[in-house]
Amino acid sequence: TTSLKWQGRFFPLPNYGPPGLTVANFRGTYPQQVQEDSFDIRVDHYFSPANKIYVKYGYKRLDNQMIDAGVPPEYGGTRVNVREGWVGTISDTWTISPQLINELKIGFARGFNPREGSIGGQELIDFLGIQGLPPVPPEVHNIPSVSITDFHTVFQVAKAQPAENT
Repeated sequence: TTSLKWQGRFFPLPNYGPPGLTVANFRGTYPQQVQEDSFDIRVDHYFSPANKIYVKYGYKRLDNQMIDAGVPPEYGGTRVNVREGWVGTISDTWTISPQLINELKIGFARGFNPREGSIGGQELIDFLGIQGLPPVPPEVHNIPSVSITDFHTVFQVAKAQPAENT
């Protein structure tokens, strides 16, 4: 069934705890990549003892390959997240008199933070055998959201209690 395929695709088999444990039964550590590149440039100009200006520009790029969905990467893939940011400032200080200073500051900041998973949406829909959905473009790489209804709790069934009574 689709639910068993989903479970087999995204939930690893237990590797911790006593047999039959239904919660907290998987443990593992996996490497993750975080790379940061950045630079800042500042240019100061001295017009006179009473007038100074500076211009500053900065750029930062974070390239992260992180575990997605809280499961091992071979199950849920990795989150591809390349975040970029730019900042700029212009500051002019003009000392008109000892009692009067004129200061002008102009700045901007811009961030770009696209994210996606490494698993193709259509690839996953095809694997699960879900039908009746419109085709997903090849550039969409995310796990679909799933709702489970009429599900209330997880509990361990006692061996003496027949399954039909749960």
